[in-house]
Amino acid sequence: MIRTATLLAHAAFVLLVLAGVAWAGTALWLHLSGAIRLDALVLLGLAALAALWLRFFRSRRAGWAVLALGALVVGGWYQTITPMQD
Repeated sequence: MIRTATLLAHAAFVLLVLAGVAWAGTALWLHLSGAIRLDALVLLGLAALAALWLRFFRSRRAGWAVLALGALVVGGWYQTITPMQD
């Protein structure tokens, strides 16, 4: 039973990371252009890999902390976007 709970916790973490990367990647793709878009997408991918690596090979708390920090950074950036009326 404990192994099943651990497996479900790992699966939930991976799904959260994938969903967050998909949402953030779409937002970055639509609102940035040029070289900065590529840089931001690479940083997003590196942050996702860091969260996964920390979660599975170091500390569970560190993985969750990196995921939460990334969500705060992307959410804060997203709040600064001004909507276009065209």
